[in-house]
Amino acid sequence: AQVLDPAEKTTVIGGITSSALSPLLGNTAVALAVMKWGRHLPGTKVLATAEGKLIEGEVTARGFMG
Repeated sequence: AQVLDPAEKTTVIGGITSSALSPLLGNTAVALAVMKWGRHLPGTKVLATAEGKLIEGEVTARGFMG
């Protein structure tokens, strides 16, 4: 799935390579993505396509579960 800039909903800034529901996070969706340089920093807001809808997300640091 494409990762989009939320300010410009047509600008692709990355691509999701895998995703799953995390039972340790209350079945929240988590994903791994390849991101453009500068857009990979923790706290960056993003949009992703899922089942025909745009959903909001945020880049987190590796090891986000503690």
